[in-house]
Amino acid sequence: MSEKKIGAGCIFTDGKLILAGLQYKQGQLMISGIGGKRNEGETDHETAMRETIEELFNVDNVSKDFINLLIVELPVTKICGTYTYTIYVYSFDDLQKLLSIAQTKIKSTIYETHPLSISDLLFKREYNSQAELPILCLVPVSQNLSFDSYFVEDIDRLLKMINQI
Repeated sequence: MSEKKIGAGCIFTDGKLILAGLQYKQGQLMISGIGGKRNEGETDHETAMRETIEELFNVDNVSKDFINLLIVELPVTKICGTYTYTIYVYSFDDLQKLLSIAQTKIKSTIYETHPLSISDLLFKREYNSQAELPILCLVPVSQNLSFDSYFVEDIDRLLKMINQI
């Protein structure tokens, strides 16, 4: 483990879609990955798993025993990243297994019932503006992704309509 590493995260993907989150950064709303800064004494893999649990379930103080259980139960096959940030790549099947393992270990503040599927994770999540990732989403795995201007206008119209109700 290099002392230059500052963080780590997990990617969940099927090669076509990737799990992401909507996050406020520097006053701007943007889609981001799952992960964050390493705590002192953590390995990169521990950081990635801790950050994943914190962001998926909006919890603090994830036990090191639970993190290590996930690392054992979800062996990683692909690792990528940069000199300062490590990314552990998992499948959607791995995410499903993580949800199942977490069912008895994590009490989330943003799910009325623990999510057991990707659909539950996305659609049964209660919006919490204070959560690090208030909304989860699936986005295409693509370079240079941008939004069509007409689609952006449609979203603006939808927001205006919603605000008038």
